[in-house]
Amino acid sequence: MVDNRLLKLKHFLEQRDYQFLLIDLSEYFEVSERQIGRILKKWQEDGFIEYISASGRGNNAKIQFLQDVESLILEDVINSVKDLSVEELQDFLELPFSEKSLHKLQMTINNVITNVNEEQIFVPYDFLPKTIEPVNIVTTEEAQIVFQVYETLYRFTADGNIQRNLISYDEWIDDELHLYLKKEVSFSNGEMLVADDVKKVLDTLRTNSLYSKIYNNIVDIRVVNNFKLVLTFEGEPKLFEYSLAQRYSSIYKDVGERYLLGTGPYAIANIDDTKVEMMNNPFYRGGNTRSSYCYVYKGLGFCKVRE
Repeated sequence: MVDNRLLKLKHFLEQRDYQFLLIDLSEYFEVSERQIGRILKKWQEDGFIEYISASGRGNNAKIQFLQDVESLILEDVINSVKDLSVEELQDFLELPFSEKSLHKLQMTINNVITNVNEEQIFVPYDFLPKTIEPVNIVTTEEAQIVFQVYETLYRFTADGNIQRNLISYDEWIDDELHLYLKKEVSFSNGEMLVADDVKKVLDTLRTNSLYSKIYNNIVDIRVVNNFKLVLTFEGEPKLFEYSLAQRYSSIYKDVGERYLLGTGPYAIANIDDTKVEMMNNPFYRGGNTRSSYCYVYKGLGFCKVRE
């Protein structure tokens, strides 16, 4: 298999715009500078990277990837999922995969465990939230559940760009962002997503969430009709759509039940001290798989799905 540390190297470099000192890299991998130098040389000999060492102490070294190491590592893991233990799966899921790759890996795990006995589906783990409210998520565990149940107005593509998700069209007119919702989107109870639902979530993000500072530059939110709303700002903010693609910006509906409703492929059926139980969202426009799962950071818990 391809050395998983190559993916960690990619993450390290991306976080620093590829500007780094060798000592920083050695500390990141918790090895000596001499050892990290040997590791980089080996990866270069194997054809994964081009490594140009620093000309003097304190100068930056240079690394260029010659292969798509993330795709190679993901392929290796996917091909061996059925033979891995829960602990080994945990280690792989903690690697700094892109969101797209992580989702693909999770789907593969889900397919593999579909035919296991029911008593094998649930695996205890250290932390499980008692409820999920996207506007106030703070943990990886919560974020992973949100990823299964709720959707955002925009989403990230594999190359880090922004793509419309729950909206069909958008446009900036002066300091206003005009959003046009898709008309075929429904919550898990069958109710159609409308502009008023989006406004309620954005108002909560502005005034009563952990992320209010990101949204307090919205001056006004105006609902034009069921599928259009207009956001007014104090001057056009830069890259605001990126904020609307974050998981804490997921759209939900509160109908007074125990769990908030979402438009994603699954809905929360129950959370207790040992597991998350989900059910398929029968109104999900993308169709449903046969079962669901839930990845958590400090352990691995697979979630039973109610048909």
